[in-house]
Amino acid sequence: MNAIAIVGCGVAGQAAALFLHRAGHRVEIFERFEHPRPIGAGLLIQPTGQAVLERLGLLDAALAHGAKVTRMLGHTVRGRVVLDVRYEHFRPGSFGLGLQRGTLFGLLHEAVARDGIALRTGAEIAEIETAGALRLLDARGRRHGPFDLVLVADGAESALRAKHGAVVRAPRYPYGALWTVRDERGAATGMLRQRFDGTRRMAGLLPIGRLPGQPPGTRQVAVFWSLPNERVEAWRAAGIEAWRRELAGYWPDYAAYVDGIPDGEAFLRAKYRDVVLRTPIAGRILFIGDAAHGTSPQLGQGANLGLIDAAALADALAAEPEIDAALALYDARRRRHVRFYQWASRWLTPLFQSERDWLAPFRNLAMGTFGRWPIARGEAAALMAGVSLGPFRRLDLETLRNGSRR
Repeated sequence: MNAIAIVGCGVAGQAAALFLHRAGHRVEIFERFEHPRPIGAGLLIQPTGQAVLERLGLLDAALAHGAKVTRMLGHTVRGRVVLDVRYEHFRPGSFGLGLQRGTLFGLLHEAVARDGIALRTGAEIAEIETAGALRLLDARGRRHGPFDLVLVADGAESALRAKHGAVVRAPRYPYGALWTVRDERGAATGMLRQRFDGTRRMAGLLPIGRLPGQPPGTRQVAVFWSLPNERVEAWRAAGIEAWRRELAGYWPDYAAYVDGIPDGEAFLRAKYRDVVLRTPIAGRILFIGDAAHGTSPQLGQGANLGLIDAAALADALAAEPEIDAALALYDARRRRHVRFYQWASRWLTPLFQSERDWLAPFRNLAMGTFGRWPIARGEAAALMAGVSLGPFRRLDLETLRNGSRR
């Protein structure tokens, strides 16, 4: 049994805590907020993430609250199809699961509480002491530990990454998004819909089901609008009525979701980083989730990659009881998958969120025309499903669902 500290109470941190606690390790989670909470409006749980949630015993509850998404459909403002990716082209019967971020957080958080896992709130970890036994030093000067292993799962904005991580790059993407949640009005039933105007304007509708406590049958949608980070304040200052006028000619179905919103403060702001580490391992410190491999939201993989990290670490520690060997095994198993999605996300992002409008015709041709070819269609669906390891190579969902036996 190892003493394991987890810094961060998000998706990756809580999932790792559940796996490791159930494997017999002594786990403590450290969270900087007094009251842990999710950040963001909606997310898409891919077949990979669904397999991990099933292994944790949480998939049925997620299905009861989420919305099945069978297709991603994107048009230009002139009505040309740019994206039409269907999960059935990966595997018949598969789907993405749209969820409110608070729903996924709540399911994990309740499981952490049920399992009796120690959670230290109001504990912002400022430093990890590595001389001798591992100890955590929080912002109030308190020391915690000793620990055999520390997992850093404090998100893409991780302050610990710069101090302890082998950082290759971690720039902020120039474009972010504004999100809010609205009741479904029939424009996004069963699919993630997007509309593009060159590469500078992008809007989307993602079905996300209902929050716990809301009555069955409630159907909500995450409404998002792409915007350069530096223009957010100007957008707010211009007022929502100016934006409504813009939307009327841009996408009337989308504009209907904005009706009744009093001002721009109803929208949450999301920013993204392109995080690449040479290795996620720093001695007996391991970076997981967005702290290790933050990406743009183009492929909808962030939460899923964090869930897979948690399952893979539990499998590695079960296969190799010695921590250093287990971490090396974890890195070997995760490296190809993580790096492929980092590369794919970085390559795709300028095609949809950038000042490079000249890329749009190439995007429309490549994805709208060639994307209908059977081979390309299958590869695109596998990419969206979260299982790609590169062309014609796939992650094994059964291993995710049942655990590695090697």
